[in-house]
Amino acid sequence: MIAVITANFPTKSGKPELDLRIAKGIEIMSRLQKNRHDIFGRPGAFDGKKNLFSFTKYSFPTLQEVVSLDDQATGNRRQKMVTVTISYVNEVDVDRLNQVIQAGKARISDLGAQGVYSISLNMLNLFVQSQPKQSHLFKGKSFFIDRNRAHQSDRGLSPLKLLDGLFQSVRPAMDRIVLNVDVTVGAVLPDWSLEDICTAFLRLRDSAALHRLEAASQELRKLNQFLKGTKIVIRTPGGGRQRERVIKEIVADVGKKKFDKNGQQITVYEHFLRTYNLQMRSPSLGVRVGNHELFPVHRDICQVINQVYKGRLQPDQIREVLGFVPRNPQDRLQKIQAGWSAMGHQTSEFLLAAGITISNQPIRVTGRLLDSPQIVYGPRAPSNRPTCDVVQPRYRGVWDVMNKRLKTPAQVRGMLIVNFVETNPSHIMHRFVTDLIEVMRERGMKVPSEGTRISDIETLNGQNPDIEDKLKELGARHHSPSLILAILPQNALDLYNAIKRFGDVTVGVATQCVRWTEKIYRGYNAGKCNQYHNNLILKINGKLGGINHIPASKIVKSLSEREGKKGTFMIIGADVSHPGPGSKQPSIASVVGSYDEHGSCYVPVMHVQPSRMEVIENISAMLAKLLSFFYVEIKNPPPRRIVIFRDGVSEGEFETVRQYELGRIKETLERMYQKINQPMPLVTYIIVGKRHHYRFFPEDPTRPNQADPKSGNCHSGFVVDRDIVHPVYRDFYLLSQAGLKGTSIPSHYTILEDENFGGDANKLQELTYALCHSYQRATRTVKIPAPVYYADLVCRRAKFHFDSAEVVYSDNMQHFKQANPAALKGMYFL
Repeated sequence: MIAVITANFPTKSGKPELDLRIAKGIEIMSRLQKNRHDIFGRPGAFDGKKNLFSFTKYSFPTLQEVVSLDDQATGNRRQKMVTVTISYVNEVDVDRLNQVIQAGKARISDLGAQGVYSISLNMLNLFVQSQPKQSHLFKGKSFFIDRNRAHQSDRGLSPLKLLDGLFQSVRPAMDRIVLNVDVTVGAVLPDWSLEDICTAFLRLRDSAALHRLEAASQELRKLNQFLKGTKIVIRTPGGGRQRERVIKEIVADVGKKKFDKNGQQITVYEHFLRTYNLQMRSPSLGVRVGNHELFPVHRDICQVINQVYKGRLQPDQIREVLGFVPRNPQDRLQKIQAGWSAMGHQTSEFLLAAGITISNQPIRVTGRLLDSPQIVYGPRAPSNRPTCDVVQPRYRGVWDVMNKRLKTPAQVRGMLIVNFVETNPSHIMHRFVTDLIEVMRERGMKVPSEGTRISDIETLNGQNPDIEDKLKELGARHHSPSLILAILPQNALDLYNAIKRFGDVTVGVATQCVRWTEKIYRGYNAGKCNQYHNNLILKINGKLGGINHIPASKIVKSLSEREGKKGTFMIIGADVSHPGPGSKQPSIASVVGSYDEHGSCYVPVMHVQPSRMEVIENISAMLAKLLSFFYVEIKNPPPRRIVIFRDGVSEGEFETVRQYELGRIKETLERMYQKINQPMPLVTYIIVGKRHHYRFFPEDPTRPNQADPKSGNCHSGFVVDRDIVHPVYRDFYLLSQAGLKGTSIPSHYTILEDENFGGDANKLQELTYALCHSYQRATRTVKIPAPVYYADLVCRRAKFHFDSAEVVYSDNMQHFKQANPAALKGMYFL
């Protein structure tokens, strides 16, 4: 059924149909169903926007009912009323869903976002989630429980507060429907005055300094980033109107702002004095809601609504969140089971009305452990006949680089060391740089003496607006070095961005930034900093075109063979990243392609496309660039096998991506290979999923064959390809990351095309696991294959390629600059 909610009062837009928050829509529908129990009987599940589902067929084809907008009138305001119009549209054929899960049979049209299969799942999800949404804050498929208890993270996150949450999602599996339940964390804005929220966010002692903020200040910019889109209640003085609005902008010295009132220009200060007899402080911070309405950030006027924070958390805030989550898998499982009553499955009027029952027992799944590949480094000492150093990881998924030479050490052809921290480099900074260069040489890198002496450290003022010109000048003085080592203060994001843009885009030189923190210089000694030096070197060597290590994988080696002949292969990682909520910035698509025999060296291609576009719009041209680099620049024979790992695609988009991207990939390959008179390469195309909330808990965490004794997680290399897999798509779950703390996250792999492995899932799983060992920045396995990680890193670096941080998508994209070709000599994005 379709439900339309219209206003029985004048609206600002002039249109009767209301665009309500999902929570408000659910509240109104719940009120209607309770008021007219005689009509509805068993309640239906409403999505808060348009769709109302019921397992009972109601007696009416169309219904119109008047109901109050709010639960009760507030202030001196009269109760506002709305009309809810419900119209019967269609029946959902749940039998089609049964056919999918029992026989794995589905038409492609069923599987799309608007297909019967997808609609059935959405309907079941609504029935499962409807009960907790009646009384809890929620976001998407998660709801959050306020237990009214203080947590140490509250102080570090203030004004945000962390709440325990539960995620639940109905999923199809072979021969059954399963409910995926997981714990989550919600960052919530409390119902404080807007003034208190702003004061707490900026860590101010009192509100006086808040109201003195200037329009061009960093603090005001941060406030706007933090609060834009936040819901507040405006209470006009004297107990008048109370309205729920959304913050568009925080404004400095709002009292001086003018607007038109009855044909005359009047300041906000004068308006509040004349209309409400309120004398605003001067200056006074203000808030803009709607297009033109301005209000002072006054304790009695602007009140924040208790709501889930939808913005992006900063790295220091994320650390606080990580301290809030369960410490190990057993804690996580106990927390899920403890939250069972809050989900209300046994008492939900929606589930009871639908006749849906849910077992509270976890599903027992059977998996297996993949063999861990050995890790190959360079020979221990230079010789005429060097042999590689092959090491077995100390634990599954964990090894180290100590006392080893890199597989292919890079040569540093000149090095520019720039100090942005101190007026004159201290002896500690001298020692830090000397020790770093010494460890670089121990790892096998060739570092010249010239330009790397302590006396060669240059000093620049990070506040200088001409950083690029100064770096060019220093670069010329140091004979165009291949590496810039920049030592930065702790909080120097703008400076960091400028250096990365200079290296990636302007001149194409590798850059490595070091944050000069107290952790480094307080009580400095080489031994304490050795691990940090090695971590820096893993990045530096890759940026300069070297290879740190490779997994000794038979499956990677076998990709070079096809029909008994030796050939080449390419592994591709692809991703699309989207801007934050409310932003009009473009989306960024990136693909990276391997060009060496180990699948360890990658070249990136980046493309800007319309905001929130899911498919890679320009995949044809991007693939053509990768292939051209592979067999024109590097002069490899054209790849005979291509394996593509595509990140960031939801299940509802699988078929769209298959038809659009895979179709264009095949067309591009056919066109290019015909031109060079070569047979078409075999293509495998895999979707990589990370946000699925599936977690695996060892049945007996005390048994070494089941769990890592340190973290209590399932071992790295644990793979599941039965019990919970999709009934139609070929897929598997692989837990590749060796957990440090918390619960390790398996990745979900869905195979949309496979011409390389003949349906042999074991080979594809082995390849995927091997690639999780080849991430050049780490000495442990990562949770997704290295090329997918690299594509994500390239997307993140897009901000360095724009002339302005505020650019929006346009066809000519004159503000976007591709990476300098010189940067492509190494993996500059590491």
